[in-house]
Amino acid sequence: MQEKLSLTREYWGVKPPAGVYLPTAAEILKMCTADDKHPAALAFPSEAPVFWIKYGFAVEWNEVLAQAMAHRELLKLRSHARVPAIFYAFEAGRKVYIVMEYIPGRSGSQILESASEPAEREAVHRQVAFMVQELLRIPISPNARPAAIDGGKFTHLIFRDYRASRHYHNVDQLEQHFNLFMKMAKREPKIQGLSREPLVFSHPDIWPGNIIIGDDGRTTIIDFAGSSILPSSFVKYSLSSSKKDREYNLMTWVDLPCPDGIDNVKALWAISDPMIMGTASFARAGWRVPGYGDPVPEQVVS
Repeated sequence: MQEKLSLTREYWGVKPPAGVYLPTAAEILKMCTADDKHPAALAFPSEAPVFWIKYGFAVEWNEVLAQAMAHRELLKLRSHARVPAIFYAFEAGRKVYIVMEYIPGRSGSQILESASEPAEREAVHRQVAFMVQELLRIPISPNARPAAIDGGKFTHLIFRDYRASRHYHNVDQLEQHFNLFMKMAKREPKIQGLSREPLVFSHPDIWPGNIIIGDDGRTTIIDFAGSSILPSSFVKYSLSSSKKDREYNLMTWVDLPCPDGIDNVKALWAISDPMIMGTASFARAGWRVPGYGDPVPEQVVS
């Protein structure tokens, strides 16, 4: 008797191309045998692949919903940037399995490894900036809140462990939490008018390894694991945080939506060091801000 599969979550996305066989969950489990802590992947079929199957304990369900959203919305916008379609995803035994579109090409990092000409290297970094710019075009519901796409705690590199210590029902709670901690740490300037900033789609890892440049020159954006909805200053912080480590300043190529007179990047920089040193204190400060411990509202992103 065939053993019944126990799937804790399942997602059906875009229909595969006509005549293309989509493997079942049972078949995928037989193929995907790596037990590494890091995400694993394989191309299927092995010859002339159509699918890229990403899986593992480190793969998050948020990646499924974030990538599906980005794929859908960039298609609507007729963007020149691509996001691999997701055909099917499921969770079994605490592992997430994602069957997505196979995209041939080389990552930006692979191109940079062999590129010596400044113009070629600049072109790759411009494509990374283009990735950010196109994701910023994704429309976000006015009812959205600072959170991961699946409604979990948002991810951002300002935190030592990359994840917020609590849920936020609205942007005002996020501002109150940060400003309370800044007062405790005696840092200035404080955050002001954060709720007046537009909420945007924030990719968690802005670097050349998260784009694939195809033979046709088109850019494909990948790895949406920690994607979140955040005020625009958080994206600006991400662009500026590792500026000293980049050959090019990506901020000069990205048009960030920000109301006149509202720019909280300096405040985020001011809080970043004490936040890393005082992670526990920052979390405890969040207990004193309204909304802590309340039922988590549903995330409405689009």
